[in-house]
Amino acid sequence: MSIDNIEELRHVMRTAFPQTEFQGRVTPADGQPFSEELDDEFYLYQGLSGRRWTEVPEEFIKIHCGDLPLLTAEAFVTFLPAWIMSGLNEPGEKNPVLAFTIYSLSPADHPTNYAHVRSVMEQWWRSRVGLLTPEQLAAVLAFVDFVAENKATSRLRSDALTAREALSGLHR
Repeated sequence: MSIDNIEELRHVMRTAFPQTEFQGRVTPADGQPFSEELDDEFYLYQGLSGRRWTEVPEEFIKIHCGDLPLLTAEAFVTFLPAWIMSGLNEPGEKNPVLAFTIYSLSPADHPTNYAHVRSVMEQWWRSRVGLLTPEQLAAVLAFVDFVAENKATSRLRSDALTAREALSGLHR
């Protein structure tokens, strides 16, 4: 699916992702008492629990732009379009929401010689993006392509193309 403009891409996202209240676990730490170690998880729970992805404030996403990896797989799929929509608001790498969202769509690239670590990270990534329906996956691929073609400096383009390659292998 080739998308030429942001409004068309926004429409594809709204169509592909249901706008239902999220009632599941937001992070693995839900229900834990507040502590400095879990402050991001605590604030994510407060900001996302019981909300639709369309109800997440832009300022919340900006504050938590790098926190998509902290979400449960179900919360990740539910709220990913909110981060995508926010990422589309400003072009290029100067928008950390866009950069972190693209990065979250790629398998983790950890510099390690340990195959089991790479395997665990690959399984973790697949457990998240593997929940995308075919329609949602097509919408996410359209977003990744749009970023690679229209919004990206060389680093962001490279990350978008890496995400595209990895995501293209799903649901086959």
